[in-house]
Amino acid sequence: MQNSTLVYFYTYNIPLKTGNGFVVRNYSNLRSYVKLGYKITGIYVTTESNPDMKNIDVHFPEVNWEIINPVSASKLFKFQKRIGFWFGIHNKWLLESIFPFRSIINEDIIRKKDHSPNAIYHFESISTACGAYGVPEIKAIWSNHDYVSERFVKIRKTRGIKLTIRDRFKHFIYHKRIKKTEDLIAKSSKLIVTVSESETIKYKVRWPKLNIYLLPISWSVEKIINKNKNRVENGELNLLHLGRVDGFLGSQSLKYILLKVFPLISKELLDKIKLSVVGFIGETELSIEMKNIISTYSNVDVLGFVDDLKPYYANSDLHVVGATIATGSRTRIIESFVFGLPVISTRESADGLIGLENRSNILLADSPNEFADYLINILKNPDQLVSLKLNGRTLYDKYYHSKVVTKKLKNLLNKYVI
Repeated sequence: MQNSTLVYFYTYNIPLKTGNGFVVRNYSNLRSYVKLGYKITGIYVTTESNPDMKNIDVHFPEVNWEIINPVSASKLFKFQKRIGFWFGIHNKWLLESIFPFRSIINEDIIRKKDHSPNAIYHFESISTACGAYGVPEIKAIWSNHDYVSERFVKIRKTRGIKLTIRDRFKHFIYHKRIKKTEDLIAKSSKLIVTVSESETIKYKVRWPKLNIYLLPISWSVEKIINKNKNRVENGELNLLHLGRVDGFLGSQSLKYILLKVFPLISKELLDKIKLSVVGFIGETELSIEMKNIISTYSNVDVLGFVDDLKPYYANSDLHVVGATIATGSRTRIIESFVFGLPVISTRESADGLIGLENRSNILLADSPNEFADYLINILKNPDQLVSLKLNGRTLYDKYYHSKVVTKKLKNLLNKYVI
C-alpha cells in the first residue's frame, strides 16, 4: 500500500543484508519503511566520487537514491572549529568541529524542507542526525546506534593506553563536547529510536521529556538454518567466534577466550573443543600479536573473512562472544538467534538486548570462570543446547522479527511524528 508521505533516509553507509551492525541496522529500518509503503529517497553521504550502488539497487529498487559527495570537510575556518571545540560555544561551530560534514547535510535538509515541508527525515546515527540542528519544525528521527559519549569512555578505559597530560585533557574536553552535541541533536529530534534497551533507559533519564524508544534490529533472512550433525554427540564441541581478528572488539573478545577462559579448562576437556575463528586478519601489529596468541593452540582454526556465514552457523554448536563492551557483538548475537545457533556471551557484550533470560535463551557469563564452567558443563551435558537454540529463536520472533519491528515503527510514527 503506497503512502503519500515522503521519507528522506540519510546514511553514510549503504544498507546491506549482512555485514557490520551499522549496515544491518540501516537495512532493517529501510525495509520497514518500504513495507509501510512510504515514498523513500535515500541520501548517501560519502567521500567516494563514484560509489558502487548496485547492491542497494537490487535490495531496494523502490528507493530513489541521491549522493551527497562533500568536496571539502567543512565550510568553517579552522579557528572557528577550534573555538567551538575548546570553548564549547557557538553550537554550530561545536557540531562542525566534531562532525565535519554537518553543514553540507544541514544545507541539503533546508533545501528539501522548502520543497517538501511535511516530509519525514530519518537519520542513521549521530553523524547524519547532526544536520538536523538549526532546522526547526522538521519531522526528524534519530536512529541511534551507540551511546557515543559513554562508549568513548569505555573504550578508552578498556584499551588502557597511558596518555600524556595534554591528551588526557583533550579527551576530557572531547567527552564534554560530544555530550553537548548529543543534547543538541536529541532536542532537534521528534523521535529517537535505539538498538539497546539499557541505553533507552539511560536516555530517558537524561532526556525525560523526549520521545525515546527501542526499535530492535531485524535480520534480512529470517529462516532458521538446518543444523548439520551435532558434533557434541561425538564428544567434540565446535565453537564459532565472529569478528575482525585485528579489530579492537574482535581481538578483545578473542583474547578473553584464549587468555582468560581456555586456561581454566583442563587439557583433557580442551582437546575436545574446536574453535573456528571467522573474521578478517591483516598484517598489522595487532594482527601479529593475535597470530602469536592463536599459535599456542592447536584447536583454533583461523578462517579469515568469508562472504557467507550460513555454513559456519550450520556446522557449529555454540557462538562464543568475549568482548567486554556491548557494541558490534550484539548484532552477531541477534544473527545467531535467527539461525538457531546457541550463544554464550559475557554479560557486557549482550547488554541492551531485549528479552534475554540467562540459561534459557542465552548463556551469560559474569567472569572467565563462569564462562569456562558453561563450556565444561555443555561438554558433559550437550542436550541443553537444544533448548537454548529453540528459546533463542522464540526470542527473535517475539522482539526482533521484521513484522514486529515494522509494526512498532508504524505505531511510533503515527504517535510522535506524523
